Amino acid sequence: MSALRGEADIPITSANNETALQDFRRAIAIDPAFAPAYRGVSACLGWRRANGWPGDREADNAEHLRLAERLKVVQAGLPE
Repeated sequence: MSALRGEADIPITSANNETALQDFRRAIAIDPAFAPAYRGVSACLGWRRANGWPGDREADNAEHLRLAERLKVVQAGLPE
């Protein structure tokens, strides 16, 4: 449900983007194997950067890398 809420919020405004980002992060916390939530976090971070909205670029870069590494683990556990 959190991921669906996040989908509804991006990327209209900086505030909506932050709300969506938190919803996607919450979805990952609830189900770490839910890949669409990882895409949502990545999209929000990308929209934040593309629009020049406030954020910490170094922290965003680190989060992108952390998500990518985690997604490799998630993907490895999926049936082929």
